[in-house]
Amino acid sequence: MTPPVLRGALLIFLIIPPVCLAQETATSTIGGSISQRGIESESARQQTTLGLGVWADIAIAPWTSIEVRGMFYPEHTPPRYLTQGGSAVEISLGVKGDLFSAGRITAYASAAGAFVRHASAATQYRDGSPVYGAAGRLGLAQAAGVKLRAGEGWSAHLEYRSVLIGLPGTTVLSPGPGGGLGIQIPPQMSRRWQINAGAGFGFGSPRRVISAPADRLWSVGVQTGAYQYVARPSPSDLRVRTSPSLGVFTQYRLSKMASIDSGVTVIAAIPRGSPFGGGTSVLVLGGLRIGTDRADTNVFLKARIGGLRSEAALRAIPEPGSAHYAPAYASAYDIGLVVERRITKRLALRVDAGDLIVSQRAATITIQGVRIKVPAPGIEHRIQLMAGLGWRAKPR
Repeated sequence: MTPPVLRGALLIFLIIPPVCLAQETATSTIGGSISQRGIESESARQQTTLGLGVWADIAIAPWTSIEVRGMFYPEHTPPRYLTQGGSAVEISLGVKGDLFSAGRITAYASAAGAFVRHASAATQYRDGSPVYGAAGRLGLAQAAGVKLRAGEGWSAHLEYRSVLIGLPGTTVLSPGPGGGLGIQIPPQMSRRWQINAGAGFGFGSPRRVISAPADRLWSVGVQTGAYQYVARPSPSDLRVRTSPSLGVFTQYRLSKMASIDSGVTVIAAIPRGSPFGGGTSVLVLGGLRIGTDRADTNVFLKARIGGLRSEAALRAIPEPGSAHYAPAYASAYDIGLVVERRITKRLALRVDAGDLIVSQRAATITIQGVRIKVPAPGIEHRIQLMAGLGWRAKPR
């Protein structure tokens, strides 16, 4: 799921010294929280469960930190295939940054790689009956919240957080003549939400950190990364897939808090066979990037809208063994984080993490002269991770 370029980007963030233009101070924080989480119930409706969490923010710049978090949900939820069952533990590591401040209130956002483990989920099926055990999966966690400086070193926090996980499907075979009846549990991108409230306390002596003024108006660059999704070219395909991607981005700063952010990404190696897309896909997005560009390392919240063009969607099967394909189009919405680290006065490393929401249209397939309408699959969530280099324009 994580390509070498993203692991290399993290090393650059931690190793390369920042641009030496100004000086600020930064402190680290530890804290705890109470969490309410929305999960799927046996009837596929949302149910909630309460939990506890601890976290630590290790400052790497005046407004940016590495976040380590642990969550525990003791309530024993009904088991489902990989998605829930028993108590749950979540461990995550990522980046958190302040977006902007007003008085004692600061808005922040974070993105992290998360590992979620359920103590007693259905891990497989034998003769139609579930086998229970621990099930752990990796995913992408994103959060946005506010903190209130309540006193010397103390702060109160309230945030909304979501965790997106790719879950492979399986086939349930019930006993019977000829092997019994097979029922499929399809692959899915499972999304859970959290509302967390807690308090934190700054620790350690403030340390001096180098930062730089926001004096660049626009930037352009290239990115590469990974794209995780569910595509079913055939009913027997139950995998969660990951494809490589390559793209370009451009950004124009409107003010200290807002920028126009756009990008074009080419996604390769999507299997053919689905009426909703396949082959090489092109993703075009544009929107706003919110956050204060004020230091050598900055975190921004992005919200972009656009479209996804797939090269080869299945449109006709004239006879067995042959198929006709045509382009397909879908609406796309990208919500996530951008982290930038200035390497020189002109160059900056950029890392994107986002929840790509795709809305498909209904499709029509002609099978040996018979037209069949395939209903739209609804809203689909996909994980997109990108890393690259950007070139910043000279200041006026």
